Amino acid sequence: MLSGHIITPRLVVINEAFWQGMSAGDRKILADAVKNGIAWQNAELIRQECTLVDTFKAAGMTVITPDPKTFRDPVVAKVPKMFESKWGAGMYERIQAVR
Repeated sequence: MLSGHIITPRLVVINEAFWQGMSAGDRKILADAVKNGIAWQNAELIRQECTLVDTFKAAGMTVITPDPKTFRDPVVAKVPKMFESKWGAGMYERIQAVR
């Protein structure tokens, strides 16, 4: 079932004082490297998933690709509001804007 609902995040964490102690040029180099690494990793995960799906299909497995809208829409209509008191109103929208 290719629901597309899970991708394992990889986090880059840096101490704020260290970050601020870096020159603007070095911060840009590091930020660009992280951005490029993220793009590579996302492409690699998609490539590996496609290869695995092809392997499954070649072995005779039925692979189902559902319409994610059918399960995403009811969740999005309810869940973000449940967490507004904890995370603040509009957090879901701000996260979506990053994509």
